[in-house]
Amino acid sequence: MKLSPVRQKKFLEALKETKMNVTAAARKSGLTSPVACYMQRKTDLDFAEKWADIETELLDALEEQEFRDAKRASADRHWVLARRRPERWAQKRQTAIDGVIEHRHEIRDMTDKELIAIVAKGVEEGSIDPEWKALIDDEALR
Repeated sequence: MKLSPVRQKKFLEALKETKMNVTAAARKSGLTSPVACYMQRKTDLDFAEKWADIETELLDALEEQEFRDAKRASADRHWVLARRRPERWAQKRQTAIDGVIEHRHEIRDMTDKELIAIVAKGVEEGSIDPEWKALIDDEALR
């Protein structure tokens, strides 16, 4: 179902008003379900851009509020921002690793024998749950 230009406008206004609650915006604009809105966004670039603009505008306002309220606890707003804009708000973590690191970019390129060896080593070192040992010992994998 394609949304008419009037229905699109009503939905986008409601989306902004409901602060990105798609289901509530769909109902508010006279739709029984948000499915048509998601389909419209998927197939209509202009509609998708307007939707994204509303999301950006609301996130900008939330980010501005985060800065204003920095002196008070703001865990909830920070949680939302960390998920919506992880490049800026997610916690950065670094892990120091000693030794040689071997890796492959595609696990599908590895043989069963290589995968079994990795799991066995992880079980031995305690980094993989010992219950996986049963899978290694299973003759069906060998």
